[in-house]
Amino acid sequence: MTTSQRQGLVMIAVMVGLMTLPMIS
Repeated sequence: MTTSQRQGLVMIAVMVGLMTLPMIS
């Protein structure tokens, strides 16, 4: 896995986390 691919996965994970946090609380 290249560095750019890992950065993309991290960005997606952060976006999903920010979207799901309000639903959980």
